[in-house]
Amino acid sequence: MPIDYDLLAAKMSALQGPYRDWLARDVLHYLVDAQNRYHQPDFDHERLFFHIHKLKGTGATYGFDAISLQAAPLHDALSDGTADLQTIHKMLGGLITACEHAIHS
Repeated sequence: MPIDYDLLAAKMSALQGPYRDWLARDVLHYLVDAQNRYHQPDFDHERLFFHIHKLKGTGATYGFDAISLQAAPLHDALSDGTADLQTIHKMLGGLITACEHAIHS
């Protein structure tokens, strides 16, 4: 049976709305908070890694390549622990911007 790519594209497009809603409701505020609190001793770095990992994998899947492209290097930096605070802050800023664009697109 051949794949109906138009139908597949339509179904993926229908999923973009709920994904945007999730970004706006749950993710964006968390990322802004993470950017502001990352340096604090009580910050949950494992939770941040979980969110970044999820965004790395889902952004492009839902048609928001910029989210995955911004999340991937941040994911790597958090994995190997070599990035300094300023770099993490800058990477989070890029990811926040990508999420904002996705929400408003």
